[in-house]
Amino acid sequence: MNRFVLLTAAVAVSGFAAEPDLSPPADWKKIQRGLWEQTVEDERTPPPPMDPEVVTRGLDPEAKKRVLATLEKQKSRGPAPTTTKHTKKFCVNDAWMTKRGFGTMSEGLDECKAEVLSRSANKASYKVECPMPEGHSVIELNLEVKSPTELAMTASSQGTVQGHELKSHSTYTAHFVTADCGKTK
Repeated sequence: MNRFVLLTAAVAVSGFAAEPDLSPPADWKKIQRGLWEQTVEDERTPPPPMDPEVVTRGLDPEAKKRVLATLEKQKSRGPAPTTTKHTKKFCVNDAWMTKRGFGTMSEGLDECKAEVLSRSANKASYKVECPMPEGHSVIELNLEVKSPTELAMTASSQGTVQGHELKSHSTYTAHFVTADCGKTK
């Protein structure tokens, strides 16, 4: 996975530095603690061609085999944007709220310039611009706390890496399931 995609994902699930005040909407603190289910739908341009020798250098044989299979799969998809959809469950507790719920800056994002585009009690929009080796990215995030048991977020990003234009759009919806997380972290 390239740095652009990783950066978009990191921004979408992490917090931001304290300057400027990029805290989430006030209603974020009111979300139910417990088991949540999240559905993510991603559409993105395919990554630029990668040299298999460079990408797999230093990997053990099993990891090299997996990476080469992924590269082949990407090549077979062709230049059309890809869309994926997946659902997962996660536990919202105080530790999650601090670590993942806008509590800390994700590693590697400290060079990014971020600003609040708008904010109300239940909605916030942010723009994050990040330099990247041989490129840049601009990410817009829109977060909505629809209720203490329902969240929605979109993350749209565009940028260039080694002269290749990359775009992605992700839609996140999450709803509260039950107060007992069981073994889910």
